[in-house]
Amino acid sequence: MERKFGTIIRRILALVLTICCLLSLSACAGEGETNTTKPPETVPSSSQTVTEPVTTQPPTTEPPTTEPPTTQPPTTEPPTTEPPVTRPPVVDEPPITKPPLTDNLPVVPGTVEITMTFVGDCTLGSNQKMSYWHSFQEYYAKYGADYFLKNVRPIFEQDDITVINLEGTLTTSTDIQDKKWNHKGDPEFVKVLSGSSVEVATLGNNHIMDYGISGANETIRVLEGADIEWSYNDIPAIYEVKGIRVGVVSVNVLSYGWKVETWLKDCYRQLREAGCAIVVACAHWGGDKVTELEDYQRNLGTKIIDMGYDLVVGHHPHVLQGIRRYRGRYICYSLGNFCYGGNKNPDDKDSGIFQQTFTVVDGQVVIDDNVRFIPCYLSGKKNENDYQPTLAYGAEFDRIIKKMNGYGAEFSFALNADGTSPHWKPKPPVPPTTEPEPHPTEPTTTEAPTTEPEPQPTEPTTTETPTTEPMPDETVIPSEPGEEEVEP
Repeated sequence: MERKFGTIIRRILALVLTICCLLSLSACAGEGETNTTKPPETVPSSSQTVTEPVTTQPPTTEPPTTEPPTTQPPTTEPPTTEPPVTRPPVVDEPPITKPPLTDNLPVVPGTVEITMTFVGDCTLGSNQKMSYWHSFQEYYAKYGADYFLKNVRPIFEQDDITVINLEGTLTTSTDIQDKKWNHKGDPEFVKVLSGSSVEVATLGNNHIMDYGISGANETIRVLEGADIEWSYNDIPAIYEVKGIRVGVVSVNVLSYGWKVETWLKDCYRQLREAGCAIVVACAHWGGDKVTELEDYQRNLGTKIIDMGYDLVVGHHPHVLQGIRRYRGRYICYSLGNFCYGGNKNPDDKDSGIFQQTFTVVDGQVVIDDNVRFIPCYLSGKKNENDYQPTLAYGAEFDRIIKKMNGYGAEFSFALNADGTSPHWKPKPPVPPTTEPEPHPTEPTTTEAPTTEPEPQPTEPTTTETPTTEPMPDETVIPSEPGEEEVEP
């Protein structure tokens, strides 16, 4: 019994010791938790707790572990203050604008004729994939600015307004856009236009933004510096000549689709309110190197005339397309390439000049069909592009006229053999044919001869025949008009 009792006592003591050890361990663990979770409480207890050994351990080990959480929030603040966030929106700014023209020009009384000349795509430079050899730049360096348009310059100089489609940029910008073809020329190349009597450049095309907003803005500044008016989408151009204001609108249908209708309507209203007697629309549309018209070209072309425009001229296909007469006005769908530096040897070099003389009577345009198409080549050489548009003559002139008539067959429109409209009634030649009629009638009413005999009998009585001898000499004067007729 004693042996069993002793064993029980030992087990009880062992159990008590085990419980005490567990309690002491839990107490130590509890003290460690309170120290880690309440570091601020140990800091304010100054002299009263200096003798406690527990307070010396937390300050040395725990502050480093608690400081990182306090330093993490600042690491998230810098991204909110990054300056580059404000940079990209600047690129999306639109080109510079023109101040609106609000003053009205007084109507010029009587009849005024304004002759306008239109040509196709003009790229004064090259694209980023072309080498310098045989490029527009090389020709400019060799021959100068006057070389390129010298064959057509007389036509440009004899008209009142020449309008070209500037298919590219004149800039030093390096902000090249992600495109297949980017057209660019030196700003100095504007002398090609200013030296050949070009008054207006249309910019509503798919290449004016080839070098971003910086390239477009520099191109506009270069044109303005050369006194060349420009038009771009919703910004029309106004040119004044002979006291008549002429408005030109240029829209990029390829990039903006039917949105251009709003621009066309707004620009038309602005130009009429500004006193423009003639308003012309230039549309950048059609398929690339396609002579057949697309349905939207036909629809939009007639809509523009219905808006009130006096003429529609198209660009972009790089080839010729037909001409249509609609409601007494004309739609020239494409004039092809003209002075085009974007290709060293285009397959189709046929080009043309469209010219119309508008008759303005007391501020209103009179429909008289005084239009003319002049066949051209974009190059003076058949097997390469020398960037010098040249007039066609003889059999080649006839060939291009027939080509244009084939394109216009769907509208039952065919140019005359000389490129004029079949609807044009040549009014200028009519006056010369009617003027000679009064001259023969004057001799029939020869009242002077009837009076001359009366003094003749009296002259012998007065023996003043020497004084009458000069009279026959004076009658020789009517022969002078005959001499003048020989001169022409």
